[in-house]
Amino acid sequence: MRTIILILFYQLILFNCQSQKIEIIDHSSEDRLNYYLANIYLDRSSQHSLYNDGLNATILPFADTKRTKIESFKDGHEVMVSYLISITADGEYINSSLFEIGPFINPKIISVTPLKYPNFNLEVQDGKFDKRQTVKYEIKPKKL
Repeated sequence: MRTIILILFYQLILFNCQSQKIEIIDHSSEDRLNYYLANIYLDRSSQHSLYNDGLNATILPFADTKRTKIESFKDGHEVMVSYLISITADGEYINSSLFEIGPFINPKIISVTPLKYPNFNLEVQDGKFDKRQTVKYEIKPKKL
């Protein structure tokens, strides 16, 4: 009798469980979103945890072809690179900010250092191989 009740219970659960409805949402008309996603260098992205994991910064470099000048192709074939910086407090999307910084020539992130919560410095080195410069940019999220 116990076995029959367990079998009926499991069947009831299986028949009542509905699978998640899969949706296809067309974002084709969102030109800026398409531009970012088509040009992001996923292999160069980085995540930085600040303030004892109270703030997370995800930095996504992307080929900024719209801001690349024709002159940059004279000495080489360099495309300008910009960064998308997504900042979340405690990993929650609701408490987040999104910044774009750039364009840079062949950038390299040197450091991400906290200042006064929630601000932080992003130190970036960029420029042609013989004229590199390092600059600190203060990122000031307001939505967190």
